[in-house]
Amino acid sequence: MADAADFNGRCRDLQCAIDFLRNNYDLNPKIGLFGSSLGGAVCLSVATETIIHALITVAAPLSSKSLIDSAQGVVPAGLSPDLALSPRFRFDLSDSLSAIGHLLIFHGENDLVVPVSHARKLFEKAGHPKKLVIQENGDHVMSLPHHQKSFMQESLLWFSTILKTE
Repeated sequence: MADAADFNGRCRDLQCAIDFLRNNYDLNPKIGLFGSSLGGAVCLSVATETIIHALITVAAPLSSKSLIDSAQGVVPAGLSPDLALSPRFRFDLSDSLSAIGHLLIFHGENDLVVPVSHARKLFEKAGHPKKLVIQENGDHVMSLPHHQKSFMQESLLWFSTILKTE
């Protein structure tokens, strides 16, 4: 049984939100998602199971094991140690990335929480169209103002181009 705190529960909650919007509102039929860090992993997971027309991730991990290994025992922010190390938190998206396209990836080259290798692997395995932006001297939380500005400009262009209606 998944609850909202574990990885599958978070994915279920996002899928329910998407379904609710699709079923209850007369919106543009195209769906775009944005997720950062663990939220990015949740968006990636959901995008392998449902139609997502545009996706933007920032510092998204591809697996819980490599995330925890790279943190050398330091639990990522927002997770309790019990949850982070429990089987309920385990995920590995590596084998399903080819199902994802229309993907814009941001990652800081000096991210100490999620190694930049996750972004490179995601870019390598994802379908087209896709774009990878490695932010020079960037960290996990995109703390530099010029990175934030670039992210906002690139993201707006990505969503407006892909999600435009005919």
